[in-house]
Amino acid sequence: RIFALCSQPGNTKFLGIGSGLQRKFGEITMARNDPAGTVPDPESRRFMAAVRRVKEELDPDGTMLDLHDTGTDMELFPRVSGGRASFDKGSGVLCLDAKLQLNLCEGPNIVCGDTGSDVPMVISTLRAMCGEKMVD
Repeated sequence: RIFALCSQPGNTKFLGIGSGLQRKFGEITMARNDPAGTVPDPESRRFMAAVRRVKEELDPDGTMLDLHDTGTDMELFPRVSGGRASFDKGSGVLCLDAKLQLNLCEGPNIVCGDTGSDVPMVISTLRAMCGEKMVD
C-alpha cells in the first residue's frame, strides 16, 4: 500500500530522496524529506498525512502498527500486545552478538546511528558491556 501511494502523481519523488522506501526486517522506512530539506514542508507534511491514513486504514484501533517520524523519515513497525514495539535495533544487536559470537561484553565497540530508532543499539551494547553497573 505504501508503494502504491508512492506511485501516485506527485509522490514518486519520495522514492528518490533520503532513505526512499526501505523494506527492513521488523519495519518499513519511508522518506518524507532529506536532511537538506529538498521537499517544501507543506508537501512533506501532506505526504506524511497520507502515510498515516494508510496506517490507520490497516490498523484502525492503533494497536498493531506504530509510526515514528524522525523529521525526514517515517518508520512503520508492528506492535505486540500491550502496545510495545515487537522488535527494535537493540534486539537486533543482541541477536547478532549471540549468532556471530561478537562478544560485545568484552568491548571496545563502535555503535553508530542517525535516528532515534538507533538509540536501542547503544543501550543494548552498553548493557552487554556494563551488566549490573548500567544505570538507566
